[in-house]
Amino acid sequence: MDQSDLFAAQYSCPECGHLVDSPADENQRLLECPACRAQFFIVSDDEPSESEDESQTRRDKDESDPQRELSELHIRQVRDLRRGANRTRAWFVFAALGCVVVAAQFGVFAGEFVSKNGWRLLPMGFILAALAVLMLGARFVRRAAETTREIRQMIVPPPSSPPDFSTLSDGSQRWKNLDDMTRPEQ
Repeated sequence: MDQSDLFAAQYSCPECGHLVDSPADENQRLLECPACRAQFFIVSDDEPSESEDESQTRRDKDESDPQRELSELHIRQVRDLRRGANRTRAWFVFAALGCVVVAAQFGVFAGEFVSKNGWRLLPMGFILAALAVLMLGARFVRRAAETTREIRQMIVPPPSSPPDFSTLSDGSQRWKNLDDMTRPEQ
């Protein structure tokens, strides 16, 4: 098809189907439909449209590397799991630090009370509460250490053999089940 033939024709509007005359300027490739005011580009037969190019590129990518999508999904999944584990570990660390602060505050309360009133039952309660909170903080520290070990073990090598899909059905059983549900009992 010659460049002059491209602009000597009428074009159908993709929105309403109305015929639109070719533009006076050969370099103008954007047309506007007088009926519906939709704008569209003139595309010749010998040059593929952008959407065809994009879809062909996408098809080439998919055909060239079939494992690419699976590996991208796996990478995203591992990334999200690691992100969640890091967030969990951060909460454990903050909880342990909070326990240390609360235990220190109980110690300050006990010291103030002892300096004013001497050793009584209340300062002993503050000291016992401080010890209990410190034990809870130690538990949070242990959980943070466990989470750190889990994060380090998240890098799993690929399987040594491909998965066995021979035991899976092709889905035809589902159609039979649907037919059995819709048929009246005999």
